[in-house]
Amino acid sequence: MPAFQLKPVDLGPEIISLWQNTKLLAFGAHGCIRTDDRCPDTVVKFAHPTDADRALLQREFGVMRELAESGAVARVDSVPLSDQARIFAFRLEKLQRVELKELKTRLPEVRALVDKIQRCGVCHGDFSPSNIMQNAQGRLLFIDLAFSGPIDAEVPGDFFDGSIDYQRIEEWISYG
Repeated sequence: MPAFQLKPVDLGPEIISLWQNTKLLAFGAHGCIRTDDRCPDTVVKFAHPTDADRALLQREFGVMRELAESGAVARVDSVPLSDQARIFAFRLEKLQRVELKELKTRLPEVRALVDKIQRCGVCHGDFSPSNIMQNAQGRLLFIDLAFSGPIDAEVPGDFFDGSIDYQRIEEWISYG
């Protein structure tokens, strides 16, 4: 018998209402992406219902709004979804995965993407091929910016110093 006990989580009426009208598309350690048939060109990114995950989502939303003009991140709605506590989700443009094989052929675009956010003084903080997607027009964009922050500043997770080594990027993408 496991040494833990499952407990229901009180999501609140705002979250439950949106949750019931959306379908799971993808999930991760700090949240999930759900589709909403009423808004076919967007998806909804939800935080898991913990204070830490909500704080990360709120941080990510702020960074994505800050970088909106850079053309390096997915477009997000200007108004996040919130309840009594704080932001629990936000809408962003619907994106498509880019296969690793294709990313290998688009390395100059990947470099340009990194350069765009660095010119804004921001380090992604969680750079990986899975955090690069493309929009309906085929333009590469970053997602998952919860661990981003100013270059050379400590960021959540404290695992990345902000420097980009293009040789490592090429090796990483070429590895697959």
